[in-house]
Amino acid sequence: MGLFPPPGIGDGAVLSPMTLQKEDTTLVVSLARPELQEGDPETAALQGLEDKMKASAGILLLPLLFAMAWGQCPAAADLKNADGTKVCAQLYTDNSPYYDQCCAGSVLVVQPGEDQPYVPTAFNDKISSLVVATRCELTVWSKKAKGGNTRKFKPGAFPRLQEYGRGLFGNWNDAISAYYCKCT
Repeated sequence: MGLFPPPGIGDGAVLSPMTLQKEDTTLVVSLARPELQEGDPETAALQGLEDKMKASAGILLLPLLFAMAWGQCPAAADLKNADGTKVCAQLYTDNSPYYDQCCAGSVLVVQPGEDQPYVPTAFNDKISSLVVATRCELTVWSKKAKGGNTRKFKPGAFPRLQEYGRGLFGNWNDAISAYYCKCT
């Protein structure tokens, strides 16, 4: 004997819709429920089943809602300060094996013309993803005072710096210690 259909469901069933909404995503779950009298044991059993289904629908949507909150790299054209002025680049401390979850963690906003031979301590050798604004170029170094390997990043998103080679065996993940950003 399974849970579905519950006892009492038959030709006289009515639909009781439940709607869950998150911004532009809507899920409608319809539950079949016969018209029963208040206080009837079958009514109580069906109400309990309906409550469990509502909770299950909420649990199933939970990962979808969390996915919307994870980092996703902004478009290069969207990099702007709160007052609308242009930002040269944004550097992020966290990345992920999944591209839609990159560009997360602490953010270092780089202004046009900014020249940093010493990256702030909180970001030194911790940058894992970056975005360079349109008509800008970010030059990075692997050692402080602009020493070591160097690389120029053109406009666009670079969500996983471990995919960009640095020297013969290295990559740029957690390797940036200095930078210069310029825009035209």
